[in-house]
Amino acid sequence: MGRGTFRIHLGSAPGVGKTYAMLSEGHRRVERGTDVVVAFVEHHDRPRTEVMLHGLEQIARRELEYRGTTFTEMDVDAVLARRPAVALVDELAHSNVPGSRNTKRWQDVEELLRAGIDVVSTVNIQHLESLGDVVETITGVRQRETVPDEVVRRADQIELVDMSPQALRRRMAHGNIYQPDKVDAALSNYFRPGNLTALRELALLWVADRVDEYLREYRGEHDIRTTWQARERIVVGITGGPEGRTLIRRAARRTHQAARLRAESEILSFLAGSILRGETALDALLERVRETFAMESVALLERGTDVDPWTTAGSTGRNPVPRPEDADVDMPIGENMALALSGRVLPAEDRRVLGAFAAQAAVVLDRQRLVCEAEEARRLIEGHQIRTALLAAVSHDLRTPLAGIKVAVTSLRSTDVEWSEEDRGDLLEGIEDGADRLDHLIGNLLDMSRLQTGTVVPLIRVTDLDEVVPMALAGVPEDGVDLDIPETLPMVAVDRGLLERSVANIVENAVKYNPAGRPVKVSASALADRLELRVVDRGPGVPDEAKDRIFEAFQRHGDAPAGTGVGLGLAVARGFLEAMDGTLTAEDTPGGGLTMVLTLPIAGDARPVAGELPADATT
Repeated sequence: MGRGTFRIHLGSAPGVGKTYAMLSEGHRRVERGTDVVVAFVEHHDRPRTEVMLHGLEQIARRELEYRGTTFTEMDVDAVLARRPAVALVDELAHSNVPGSRNTKRWQDVEELLRAGIDVVSTVNIQHLESLGDVVETITGVRQRETVPDEVVRRADQIELVDMSPQALRRRMAHGNIYQPDKVDAALSNYFRPGNLTALRELALLWVADRVDEYLREYRGEHDIRTTWQARERIVVGITGGPEGRTLIRRAARRTHQAARLRAESEILSFLAGSILRGETALDALLERVRETFAMESVALLERGTDVDPWTTAGSTGRNPVPRPEDADVDMPIGENMALALSGRVLPAEDRRVLGAFAAQAAVVLDRQRLVCEAEEARRLIEGHQIRTALLAAVSHDLRTPLAGIKVAVTSLRSTDVEWSEEDRGDLLEGIEDGADRLDHLIGNLLDMSRLQTGTVVPLIRVTDLDEVVPMALAGVPEDGVDLDIPETLPMVAVDRGLLERSVANIVENAVKYNPAGRPVKVSASALADRLELRVVDRGPGVPDEAKDRIFEAFQRHGDAPAGTGVGLGLAVARGFLEAMDGTLTAEDTPGGGLTMVLTLPIAGDARPVAGELPADATT
C-alpha cells in the first residue's frame, strides 16, 4: 500500500480561517463521493467553524487523565481501524498530553500517511521551528508548540490561508475569533497591525520559497531548459547599433539603483529596530556608521563654548577629527551637533542614509544621558530614604538601650535606696546588656555606611570555615545553636572579619525568631566550586513576596519587637558576602520556618598572606 498524500493549509496568523478552509475542503470531497472523516478538529467556540462540522463524520476522541484533569486527543488507533480515504487533522504543531501514543500530533499524522490515508491538516506560520526566534522578536511571545520545517516541506500540497491585518482585526473585533472579554487584550498585544504584517510577510516569503522548490522540481522532471519569467528580470534588447551601449548602461543603472535601495532599506530597518529595542550603545552605532561607509573614523561632536567650540561626545576609528570643518564628511544634527567622518568624500546619494544614522546617534546620546540622570536621581532618592530611616533608627532604637543604661546608673548612684548585692548585680548586668546592644547597633550602622560608600575592600585569604563560624557564635547562648561543620570541608577564600560579622548577624537574626527551647541548625557542605552554609530556624517564616525585602536596609519583618535592632543585620551580611564573591538568599524551611543559605567560593590558587588584617579591623 502506497503512502497517503499530505495537504496543509498554512495560516499567516491565528484566526485567518485555516480550519474553516480545511473543513470546506472536506465538504467538497464528500460531495465528490470521497470517504472523509474528521480525525480531530478544534473549533475554539467559533460558531462559523463549528457549523462546518455538520455533515462530516467525526471519530470519537481518546480521553486521558493527567494531573487530575481529563483531556481529549486524537484516537490514532480508531482512525487506523476506520481506514477512511481522507482524514482531517487540525493543529499539526500540537503537543499531545503525556501518556498519548506519540509526543506530537505531526507524528500521529505520519502514522496515518504511512497507512495510506490521505491527510488534510492546518498549521500557522509562527509554529514553524526555524522561525521561532524571529517570531519571538516580532511578537514578544515564544511559541512552545512547534513543528519541524521538514515535516511541512514534505507536504504534497501547501495552500496559504491569508488575510490583510485590517480585515483580521475587524474579524477579531466582531467576536469571530475570541470571546468578547479577550478581544481588547488580543488587539493591543499579539494582534497589533505591525505584528500581523510581519507574520504575513514571513508566511508569503516561506511559501514563495516552497513554490520555487516545486517549480525547480517540475522543470527538472520535464527537462525544461528555457527561461520562465516567473521572477522579475531586466532584459535589454539591442540591435548592434550605437544605441546599444546607452541601453546597457541604463539597464545596469536600473539594477544598481535597485541594489542600493535594497541596501538602504536594510539599514533603515536596522535603525528602526534599534529604536524599538531601546539600544543605547553609542560606540557600537558609530562603529556601524564607520563600517557601512568604509570610513577611517567617525565622531559625534557637540557645540561647546567660545574657548572650546566643539566637544567629542563619542568616536570610533583612528584619529577622529575634533571639528566638523576638519572632516571629509560633515552631517549637521540640528544646531548644536554634527557627525564628522574622515577617510573619503561621500557620494551625495549616501547622505540620506547617513542622515538617518546621525539622527539615531543623537537619540542614543540623549537616551544615555537620561539613563545616567535617572540613575543619579535613584541614588539621591535612596540616599534620602537611608538618611530618613537612619534618623528614625537613631531617635528610637538607639534611645531604648541608652534609656535603660541611664535608669540603671541613676539607680546605682541614688543614696535613698540601699541596694542588695543581687540588685546591684542586676542593675550592672542591665548596663552591660544595654552597652552590648549599643555596640551592635552602632557597628551595623557603620558597616552599612561603608557598604553605601563603597569603602569595603575585602582582604581575601584562605581559611577553614570551622575556624570562623564558632567565633561568630560568641554572642549566642550555647544551647541556642546546633552546629555541624565537618572538618573535611575544603578551605574557602574569604575575608575572615567580614565573614565572621556576616555569620553573626545571620545567626542572631535566626535565634531572635526561633521558638524558645529549640536550637538554630547551622550546617555546611561543599557543592562543586562553592561551599554552602545553611542557617535553619523554625520560626514563623517569611512569605515569598517578602524574601527579597528582608535584605534591604532598615527592614524588620513581621512582629519583631521594638528595640531589637534597626533592621540592618541581614543587609550588612549580604553586602559583606557579595563583596567576597559570596551570596545570601532565603528559602522556606521544610515544616515551617526560614533557612538562610550562604555560599562562598572554595579556595583555588589563593594563598594566605602574612600580616593581613580583616577588612573591619579598624571599626
